[in-house]
This record gives sequence, structure tokens and C-alpha cells, in this order.
Amino acid sequence: MIGHPEKMRVVLKGLGLRKIGQTVSRPDTAQVRGLVYKVRHLLEVIEQ
Repeated sequence: MIGHPEKMRVVLKGLGLRKIGQTVSRPDTAQVRGLVYKVRHLLEVIEQ
């Protein structure tokens, strides 16, 4: 997260992401989709 704006770091922290390669599972809600949309270039999303 070094080199990214503070707003992106806050969004990643809100999603529960702290380290490179970390995997988290979140419910499919409008709030989570909004957070993912803001940092979509940093994430890989897989629907289960």
C-alpha cells in the first residue's frame, strides 16, 4: 500500500486487507461492492 493515496489505504483497510496476496471473504452487499469498485485495479475478485 506504499505509494497509494491515503483514501485507497483506508478502503483496503475497510475491506480487511493488510498484506500483499492476502485473501478475504466478504458478503455481496452494495457497501462492499462500492469499496471494491474504488480499488478495483488493486484487487482480484472471485465469486464463490
